Amino acid sequence: MVTTQKIIERAMEYRGSKSVLYTVKEQRVDGSWQGDERPCLRYTLMDFERNYQLRVLSNPRSRHIHTKSTSIPLQTLTPFFVTGITDAEGCFSVGISKHKQLRTGWCVKPVFSITLHERDEALLKQLLSFFGKGGIFRHGPTTLQVRFESKNALWAVVKHFDKYPLISQKQADYLLWKKAVELFSDKEHLTLAGLFEVVALRASINWGLPPRLRKAFPLIASKIRPEVKKPVVPNPEWMAGFISGEGCFIVEILENKEMRLGYSVKIKFNIPQHKRDIILLQVLNEYLGGGGNFHQAKNRDVMEFRFQDFSIIDEQIVPFIRSFPIQGMKIHDFNDWCQAIDIVRRKGHLTPEGLAEIQKLEEGMNTGRKEKK
Repeated sequence: MVTTQKIIERAMEYRGSKSVLYTVKEQRVDGSWQGDERPCLRYTLMDFERNYQLRVLSNPRSRHIHTKSTSIPLQTLTPFFVTGITDAEGCFSVGISKHKQLRTGWCVKPVFSITLHERDEALLKQLLSFFGKGGIFRHGPTTLQVRFESKNALWAVVKHFDKYPLISQKQADYLLWKKAVELFSDKEHLTLAGLFEVVALRASINWGLPPRLRKAFPLIASKIRPEVKKPVVPNPEWMAGFISGEGCFIVEILENKEMRLGYSVKIKFNIPQHKRDIILLQVLNEYLGGGGNFHQAKNRDVMEFRFQDFSIIDEQIVPFIRSFPIQGMKIHDFNDWCQAIDIVRRKGHLTPEGLAEIQKLEEGMNTGRKEKK
């Protein structure tokens, strides 16, 4: 999601230009932050960072959600699209919790999940249908998560990603997670040797072991993470899936005394990622035709490339996404973004009427959007 916040100039610290609207991107790094019991969200912002942790109730019935779906046209998900959105928002995790009734005293539960804004429940339902048996659960104040935990569902996930591999550093998490699924499927986790193996695998997945597990298994050494080859975008549909998860469509209206109306309009397209995937960002930049500028948030672990040259956006980014459509509520933001681009192309932003139309579009995008029936 893209969060637009209206703030005063002095709160913007080192930004050089005044801004009527300052846009920030909330991004789930690697799909999640690993909590003690369940995967949680870990957000990074372009200019500051905050951790968001939410415990999920242990009663499965209380966790399952039934919400009113937003009507939105969705296309059938292709396998490459599913891999792309997983590279963006997926999470491979292994839950390890105490269980007195088991001989080892510990319960092991591999989980594959994808977390999106609640307005994308329809897209989550499509992902649920794609992989099979699973569930959609409330994961935060404004987010839902599709989760797969049963043995049949887990093997469906393994079958898919073996055939349509991930290309980000998340591929390493998947390969370690797959070994945990194999141990779980063979019931090896019910032995101490198998349990220790699972813990060692878990120690190298995502953000490693939480404090309680490090304390419980102090002698367990983490597994070496598999090396991920230089990524190659396998199919345009992968790119459509990735943009559906991580793409950020931005319209900025900035104070500019040199302009006749006192404002200028900036059109931007951003894709952020954890800095460990800087090579992936370079590959995506080239795949989309080049021209993106790389940026690292001050003292943070977030890298991104930004397209802000109007001609590049108009001639490269827009045609690509129209040829290979993104999915979910973000398509509405893309359509509004394209309307703003059309106004700028016609120089309409230089007129009071055109500027007002762009402002109205911007205010209704992203978090400002009301659900469309």
